Amino acid sequence: MPKVRLVRKEIISAAHQLHCDSLSPSENNALFGKCANLHGHNYEISVVIEGDVDPLTGLVMNFDELKSIIHTHVIRKIDHKNLNADVDEFKSLNPTAEHIAIVIWNWLQPSLTDWLVEVQVTESEKNTAIYRGN
Repeated sequence: MPKVRLVRKEIISAAHQLHCDSLSPSENNALFGKCANLHGHNYEISVVIEGDVDPLTGLVMNFDELKSIIHTHVIRKIDHKNLNADVDEFKSLNPTAEHIAIVIWNWLQPSLTDWLVEVQVTESEKNTAIYRGN
């Protein structure tokens, strides 16, 4: 069977502040610059899955099903939230793009065990974090 990769993109808005509790405010400012202040992004979340094309339907997975999984396990948890304050995983984890990609993977993986290939988190035109599991 031919394998095909599908990509579903979603846009979410969320605020975050980058900091390490073990660093002083001046050290955080030096390390994270303006991102040490609370600010927001319109993140583009891309979920990449791969699977066999069903010979009957011609689908790997119905895009509506993939959309529903992403909305249930990701969008409802982080869209229009302060990641540091409103999302349990980030109360003790610095909400960098890298960590956001890993957390999203962990949220999606149980529902997409046989398909999930990659999670991309784009926080600006120039900055994207990509996580492909362990």
